[in-house]
Amino acid sequence: MSSYLLLCLAFLGLSSFGGGGGKEQEVPEYHLKAAFLYNFAVFTDWPKDAFKDRRSPLIVAVVGKDPFGKHLENTFAKKQAKGRSIKIVRFKKVEDIDTCHILFVPAGEVSKIKEIRKKLGDKPVLIIGESKDFALKGGCANFYPKDKGIAFEVNPKAAERAKLTISSRLLKLARIVEEKDEGKQEEPKSRAKRIPVRRSEEGKR
Repeated sequence: MSSYLLLCLAFLGLSSFGGGGGKEQEVPEYHLKAAFLYNFAVFTDWPKDAFKDRRSPLIVAVVGKDPFGKHLENTFAKKQAKGRSIKIVRFKKVEDIDTCHILFVPAGEVSKIKEIRKKLGDKPVLIIGESKDFALKGGCANFYPKDKGIAFEVNPKAAERAKLTISSRLLKLARIVEEKDEGKQEEPKSRAKRIPVRRSEEGKR
């Protein structure tokens, strides 16, 4: 089993996927993703002013339709991160987003990533998604399918912009992505490549 799965499952009290007779034990997708979120809570450092005081909880939030069910509560129950209790909150829509430290953006809300980033500004919030190119579009981290499991990627620039420090222990297990420049992202790459060719041909005429 890969080390990143061991890291996550260790926090759930599961030593491996292996079951009797060598068969793999299937872990529900959002049970595993909840474990990943807990690891991010443990292995990420927030600036001191991200919390009102020493007793303030670390808030893990979901915006839009929550795909976790009871997995978040079950995973975070009686656990702490950075010596703080963990509170789960849910925002029905982007406009409702309030104080939080980790914000999970389900696939159904990915089209609103720009609105979410605008709403949060430069607040120290670790924005995590589960959609293609989510990290490239400014998310701090993103889950993606790999083989028969789940892996994650990290956008260091987005985390730095939010004044967050993700532990090297997690970064070593992640696929590192570089954020696309928004100005260039809107223009198809193919068109950008064709322009110089056309200009060079005109210069020969």
